[in-house]
Amino acid sequence: MGKETGFIEFERENQSKRPVEERIKDFNQIYIPMNYEKVKIQAARCMDCGVPFCTSEYGCPLGNAAPEINDLVYRGQWKDALDRLLQTNNFPEFTGTVCPGLCEKACVLGTIKEPVGFKNMELSIINKAFEEGWITAKPPLVRVGKTVAVIGSGPAGLACADQLNKAGYDVTVFERDDVIGGLLVYGIPD
Repeated sequence: MGKETGFIEFERENQSKRPVEERIKDFNQIYIPMNYEKVKIQAARCMDCGVPFCTSEYGCPLGNAAPEINDLVYRGQWKDALDRLLQTNNFPEFTGTVCPGLCEKACVLGTIKEPVGFKNMELSIINKAFEEGWITAKPPLVRVGKTVAVIGSGPAGLACADQLNKAGYDVTVFERDDVIGGLLVYGIPD
């Protein structure tokens, strides 16, 4: 996994924040995306620990395979890292921003040093995927001929609709508010 001595050689580096004078004028991202080469170095910090608590019930509620994804990023296999991330996470484009980073709090490296910055890793993977055009509609090959209604278009409703669509169901999402998105629209700034 990654670089065997990466956790010893490299210190954690966090994303920089946009200047406050700039941030108070909009609701855009606070953080400046990290250079992809720096992200690869951060991925090298993953220790390949015996029991990766970051993937357990104490870490990621989605079950993201952080050590495996970190290894793929370290090796420059960004598309494979995206594919692995999307196996457990329907929307890394917003979880990489708003997630409280429980995986980082559960990181074994965090007992002796700053933990691996997986939240930044997740966001970097999806940013690169959008830049490279890897995010495209992938309709299922076969439809099962059944329709499902999903009530509510927040993160859970949209994830449910996404999973049902992948399984071949025709899905209609209903939302009581003016636009689809729930918490993503009404609770989280742009």
